[in-house]
Amino acid sequence: MLKVTKKTDDFSWIQVSNPSTLELQTLVKNYHATSESLSYAIDENERARAEIDEENNIFLIIFHALCSNLNEGIQTEPAAFMFLPNAVVVFTHDETHYVNKIMDRNAKILGRKNIDSKAPFGGSIMIDVVFNTIYELTMRFNDAVSRINYDRQAIQAKFKTRLNHSGIQSMLQLETSLIYLLTSLKSNTSLLNSMMRLPNLNLTKQQRTKLEEIIIESEQSQEMAQLSSDIIEQVSKSYSDVLDNNLNNTMKFLTILSIVLAVPNIVFGFYGQNVSLPFANSTRSWELTILISIGLILIVYLIVNWSNFFKK
Repeated sequence: MLKVTKKTDDFSWIQVSNPSTLELQTLVKNYHATSESLSYAIDENERARAEIDEENNIFLIIFHALCSNLNEGIQTEPAAFMFLPNAVVVFTHDETHYVNKIMDRNAKILGRKNIDSKAPFGGSIMIDVVFNTIYELTMRFNDAVSRINYDRQAIQAKFKTRLNHSGIQSMLQLETSLIYLLTSLKSNTSLLNSMMRLPNLNLTKQQRTKLEEIIIESEQSQEMAQLSSDIIEQVSKSYSDVLDNNLNNTMKFLTILSIVLAVPNIVFGFYGQNVSLPFANSTRSWELTILISIGLILIVYLIVNWSNFFKK
């Protein structure tokens, strides 16, 4: 899908999602994009980065944004912002299409009349729009981390009444989500810091200040995600150890129970043989075998208790 939104007579704002080959050729022919830069922009596995193609006057930002559907797990996908001589192109995927709405809202706030197609990369107003959009996308990571912490606390509350493996699996899912978040946040922070060092970007003082704010928020989100990851890892390990200990105690109990249940069978088996045994012909032989079984069971209990079998 390729949607062209005209902002001035000679400048366009283009939204691209899952483009066809013909649509990519249109960007190359009409807006002077390059095949190489387009391949980076549409790659779903592209790392977060920023680069300037001075020869073709192209500035590309690839930022990892959260997917819109958080109910199926927290994941990220790249969203690309490409500044061309006569256009700004926003590349999104199915789960990051909401980025266009955020960008459109920021454009309305900043004012569309300030867009100057003769200025580098479509005018400073478009840089401001993109920076404000990236700022909002960064803030969404804080919300995602807060949601993970809320889910963790809910799982821990359930553990107070019942500890089970399904809860541990839920914890592991949260830990997996945090791995995605941490990886994306580290890439985004590296991207933002690299933009500060680009010599030919020519940012204004206000834009550099905004970029510094985004870097601070990204680093804070990264620290929050790392802290949450450490907490979930320790909590999961603690509860997993408790489950393993409970399982170990259960196996010990079953081992002793099988020994205790085997004692009467051994005694009754001896008296069931066709051999001469003490008291075999007595009228009290049934009660006697029971007493012998109980006595042997008590001996087993004393041995187990003396060896601290259940305390090991």
